[in-house]
Amino acid sequence: MKAKENTPHCLDGGYIDIKELSARMSLSVRTLRILIKQPNNPLPAYKVVGKLIFHWAEVTKWVEQFRVKTIDTKAIVQSITAKLKESNNAKKTKSKS
Repeated sequence: MKAKENTPHCLDGGYIDIKELSARMSLSVRTLRILIKQPNNPLPAYKVVGKLIFHWAEVTKWVEQFRVKTIDTKAIVQSITAKLKESNNAKKTKSKS
């Protein structure tokens, strides 16, 4: 059997226990247990001899679906401003006619 490495984290993307996952994700063990039991899209986990373990690569792939999409407010403001200018120019052109 291969000796266990002295590193506390599985940097190679291996398996970790729920306490390690809790520390890595800054989520409580209770929250992780709730996420595992979700009927739709549960957190991927394995139960080996009664112990929950997680494959880090699967967890990171699962987490990616929750990425927060940023909004380009500058582009929105520029678009609205351009439309308002067009609308004002059209009104001015009509009133001169």
